Amino acid sequence: LLAMVINMVIVTQGTGGSGFLKNFLLGVIPFLLFSLIVNSESDGRRVLKYWLIAYACFAIIHLARGGITFSDQSLLQGFASVRTAGLGGHNPNTLGWMGLLFLPLAPVIAIASSKREKWKWWLVFFSMVPLLIFSFSRSTMVGMLLTFGLLSVFLIKRAEGSIRIMIPLLISILAIYILWTMAFANRFIPVNSIESVFPELEVRWSWIVKGWRLFALQPLTGAGLNVDDYEGHSGFTKAAVEYGLFFFLLHCTAYIYFIKTSYFVSKVHLKPHVRLFASGMLVAGIVAALQNLFGITLFSAKYSQVFWLFIGYLYLARREITLAKIKLHQI
Repeated sequence: LLAMVINMVIVTQGTGGSGFLKNFLLGVIPFLLFSLIVNSESDGRRVLKYWLIAYACFAIIHLARGGITFSDQSLLQGFASVRTAGLGGHNPNTLGWMGLLFLPLAPVIAIASSKREKWKWWLVFFSMVPLLIFSFSRSTMVGMLLTFGLLSVFLIKRAEGSIRIMIPLLISILAIYILWTMAFANRFIPVNSIESVFPELEVRWSWIVKGWRLFALQPLTGAGLNVDDYEGHSGFTKAAVEYGLFFFLLHCTAYIYFIKTSYFVSKVHLKPHVRLFASGMLVAGIVAALQNLFGITLFSAKYSQVFWLFIGYLYLARREITLAKIKLHQI
C-alpha cells in the first residue's frame, strides 16, 4: 500500500490530477483502522457482518427514497431514478460494484446460521438485490448472474438442502429478467443504458487494446494522468497506462492475494463455518477481478474501502490457520 501511494504521488506531481490519489487514501483508511483494532478472525468476521447489514439498510432506504419521490411517474420509474437521476449523488455503477462484494456473503452466512437466524440473512440478501437491479448497470447485471452461478457451484457441493439454496438465487434471476424487460419496454431509463451487453463489451475491449498500446510506449513510468483520446474504463489497464508497470503489478497482487487466500481458507480452515464464509469471499474475489477488467472499481474510494477491508479479514483468517499449525507442531 505504501509503495502504491508513493507511485501515485510521483505520477500526480508529474502530470497533475490528485483525485484518484485522494480516493486511494480514503479507500484504505478502514483497512488501517481494522488492522490496528481487530486481532482475531471471529472479530473480523463480525465487522464484515455489520458492514453487510449496513449496506443492506442503505439499499432499502436509498431505493425507498426514489420510490417516495416518483411524483407523477410510476413507482418503478421512481426506483429507476437510482440511475436516471444519480439519486443522492451516488454513482449507480459504484453502488453495483460495492453490492457485488457484499452479495455472496449473505447466503453463506444464512447457510451456516441456525434455523432461527437463517431468515434474517436471507432478508439481508433480498434487501440488496433490488438496488443492484435498479442500478441498471450492465456490469452489475452480469456480475450478479456470475455470482449466482459461482455460488450454486460452491454451495451445492458443501451444503445440505441444495434445492432450498437455489430457490432464492432463481427468484433473483427471475426478478432481473422481469424488471429489465419492463424497463426496456416502458423506457424507465435511457435507451442507451440498456443496450445489449455484447456490443458494449466490444467497445470496452477496444479501449483496453488501445490502452495497452499506449502502455507499450512508456511501460516503466506510464503515460500519466489525463491522457488524450483515452477512455480508462478498465482498472487493470488504467493502472498500467497511467501509473506504470510497477503500480500495475501491485494492483494485480491485491486481486491475486484476495482470490488465492480466500480459496486457501475455504479449503484448509478447521472451522466449517469459516470455510463456508471464505467460499463466499472467493466468489466475491473472482467477480471483483472480472469487474475490474471492464470498470475502474478499485479507483473508487467507496469500493476500495470494502475491498481492502475484505483483504484485512482474509489476512486474519490465514494467520489463524498458521497459528493452529504451529500449536499442533508444538504438541
